Amino acid sequence: MIDVVVPIFAGFRQTERCLRTIMTVANQSAFRLILVDDQTPDPKIGLLLSGFEGVSHVQIIHNSDNLGFSRSINIGFHQSKNDVIILNSDTVVTDHWIDYLREAAYSKSSIATATALTNKGTIVSVPEFNRDYELPHTVTPQSFSDLLLRITARKALAAWLPTCVGHCVYIKREAISAVGGFDETLFASGYGEEVDFSQRIKKFGWQNVASLKTFIYHSGSASFKGQKRIQIGQHKKIIDQKYPLNRLSTRLFILLPNPIKRICHELQKELVKDPHAE
Repeated sequence: MIDVVVPIFAGFRQTERCLRTIMTVANQSAFRLILVDDQTPDPKIGLLLSGFEGVSHVQIIHNSDNLGFSRSINIGFHQSKNDVIILNSDTVVTDHWIDYLREAAYSKSSIATATALTNKGTIVSVPEFNRDYELPHTVTPQSFSDLLLRITARKALAAWLPTCVGHCVYIKREAISAVGGFDETLFASGYGEEVDFSQRIKKFGWQNVASLKTFIYHSGSASFKGQKRIQIGQHKKIIDQKYPLNRLSTRLFILLPNPIKRICHELQKELVKDPHAE
């Protein structure tokens, strides 16, 4: 059994689409869905969640206050004794996403986290590496996933990453037990909590990888403004102070050849030949 933890606050249409695809796409792996309602102010989301009450493999947790992303994830961790997938509510999953993430995570015993490739996920972004990309209207998340699978069919299951990325990441229970959850004191609102977690697991000899066969669509934020931008800047400074080598390892990963860059190159060639990707 794998527990999929989805923290939910706002974005009704995105959340509805995310939950619908989780419940309908193909998977062989058994999973439980843990929905953490972080005191959503949107009554439509409340009504949406009420529709999942009583579903056998769905657990709904209603926070008594708005606790923030990291605390909501930790609540999900505490409800689970299994491996956990953290999934943002503004994503769209594709066939066998849980199966492929698990395969990548268990391709080596030293792996702690496996992050899905996505269209908006910095160092796991495809088909434009380290850049946001919006799928054309003629390309669905599933058809893009099918294209990725054709390209990666004979490639390795996973590729090393300097850090996991939080839009969709599989975390082994042993890693959570070893280091605990996210730092909800320094990173209560998110923005850097997954980098901090990734650095802490490295001290126990664990590795972070990307699952090269898993594509998850991420709508993401068009831009970060105001207080969010200030928080991101503050959290980056905290990361730099705590882990001075992190910036260098990430920079080298971006600059040097890596498997994700090669996949991006092949995807771009295929999209030029077949813009519909079907």
